[in-house]
Amino acid sequence: MFDYYNKVFILIDMKTNHFNTMGEKKMINFVNGHEYTGINVTTLLDLDYNEGDEFCTFRQALDFYKIKGKQMKGTKTVASLVFMSEDEEEDKETKEVSKKKKKKYFRVFERTSLEAKLAENGVRV
Repeated sequence: MFDYYNKVFILIDMKTNHFNTMGEKKMINFVNGHEYTGINVTTLLDLDYNEGDEFCTFRQALDFYKIKGKQMKGTKTVASLVFMSEDEEEDKETKEVSKKKKKKYFRVFERTSLEAKLAENGVRV
């Protein structure tokens, strides 16, 4: 259950559907600096993560820490998030261009728990 009283108030920009906090830290991907928005913020807040927490994907963790997948053994993903994109396709017969929305799902790890597990597995972070 989501505890609304202990969380930061969030405003939604109706034009972009992005969440804006009132002067607080953002939930970001610590590898590329991308700020999580929309349903991804809601998902992470529902899982009791807070503004200012940092996350990354599996492949980003491998590249960032210069490790192999075996060294992440026992590390748990915290959530599956979604990335929305639009692709334009041109119909070969009519030459009409149509836009199609695509969803790409990805799992994320929280930085402090990831680094604790990596240290437990003998990786220097």
